[in-house]
Amino acid sequence: MRTHIEAEKRSNKYLEGFAEFSHYIGSDETLSVYRRFGTLAARNILYLQAELQFLEDELKRLDEQDRKDISKGSNLVEKNAIDAAARMWEAFSDQADRGNERQSKKMRIVLRIREVMRMYEKAILRRSQILALNSPSTKTLLAFTNWFRSRVPFRASSFTLLDDEKDLMSLYTEENSDRLSTFIQQYFGYALQSREDPIPESWEGMYYFPHYTVARFVAVLSVLISVLLLFGAILVLYFIPAQNMGRRLIAIGFFTTGFALSVGVLTNAKRVEIFAATAAYTAVLVVFLAAPTPD
Repeated sequence: MRTHIEAEKRSNKYLEGFAEFSHYIGSDETLSVYRRFGTLAARNILYLQAELQFLEDELKRLDEQDRKDISKGSNLVEKNAIDAAARMWEAFSDQADRGNERQSKKMRIVLRIREVMRMYEKAILRRSQILALNSPSTKTLLAFTNWFRSRVPFRASSFTLLDDEKDLMSLYTEENSDRLSTFIQQYFGYALQSREDPIPESWEGMYYFPHYTVARFVAVLSVLISVLLLFGAILVLYFIPAQNMGRRLIAIGFFTTGFALSVGVLTNAKRVEIFAATAAYTAVLVVFLAAPTPD
């Protein structure tokens, strides 16, 4: 997950407005943030739904008229024609084409239902896909809004883009970054910035740091923490006299607690994974519980 502004390797100033804003969004995939238009989309679906309900009622009303004419009508030819239209598409289509008032109206309703149903189902399915998209992360949203409000790329109605931050969505699925990486990116990203990727002067105050730099730094730091917790505990246990079992137990408890906290705080490990890792770590330390002290 990136919390930086990855600008193109250019220092020229872009045309202010849509051009500059598009360059900014295109500079980093995490900045692909757009509006969901939740209220507007809901209203569109509601209108389509209401029209379908209206057409449904109209079709039911015409069907009921046909049913009554078939059961109570006195004209046998008319009754047979209505019955045929109710049972055979060919008869229904033929009567509608010949100008039968009721069947023509019913045909118009059927064709309109097809059209509206297609739009309704398409809107529903697309909306479900939109709702599956995540909201931008806090850090991405902060970078996005800071740039937008400092550069002010739009005017008129487009100026209200960020009025409702809950209506924003991110097209980029951010990686589930561990807490240590997030901490490094948020508080030490400036120190890891790349000097080889200048950004436009108009974006002053923003900087870029590559993913691999953070990954390497976090990897080295993780190794150091692991070594400290493991070999540090072993050394402490080794130099505590074997006769002083209480101190050794306290030391094991201290290091085990530190290990569990480091795994829980610095990683995204689940509770079961934390328990398993802590148990394995404790098992290693227990081996040295009865180890003799140096002469």
